[in-house]
Amino acid sequence: MQRWLLVPLGLLLLTIVGCGMSSMPAQRPEDFALVYDWREGSLPPPYHYEYSITLTAKGNCELIMIPDYPAPDVPQWRELFQVPVADRDRLYQQLLDLGLFTQSWREETNRRVGGSSADLTVVANETKFEIPNQVVESQEDKAEEIYATIKAIVPPETWAKLEGQLKEYQDAHQR
Repeated sequence: MQRWLLVPLGLLLLTIVGCGMSSMPAQRPEDFALVYDWREGSLPPPYHYEYSITLTAKGNCELIMIPDYPAPDVPQWRELFQVPVADRDRLYQQLLDLGLFTQSWREETNRRVGGSSADLTVVANETKFEIPNQVVESQEDKAEEIYATIKAIVPPETWAKLEGQLKEYQDAHQR
């Protein structure tokens, strides 16, 4: 008789757990926004650089590049552009397909020192999702795919402009 009680209890537990899990909608939520930060590894000045991509729910995008270690005398180059609705829809779908919203992102406990690093915060469907600075090895490839997808929203001419400025800055500040 106790076995017969386990089946309904198991089904009830599955129902409760299933109701508590939120699935992401197939269509991009209105609040979809993100901040992606990337930093070059430990390199001597002026070869270190970093950048941040911020996309708002309204499609405004800002790319800030710092061509050296941040300091009062180091410039910040700021590029603004609009990401069209169709591109935001496509980005959301790609992130959905890549498992950003379903993966349990775990930070590496044995952190590496000296290499480049990145992290990501996404808001969608009133929920915040984060990829930490250094994910465990088994998640690295997927995180890199996600980062490449985000970097692709920046127009190629914007990247070319900033890369040209970065080269000029590095050439002018070599020690």
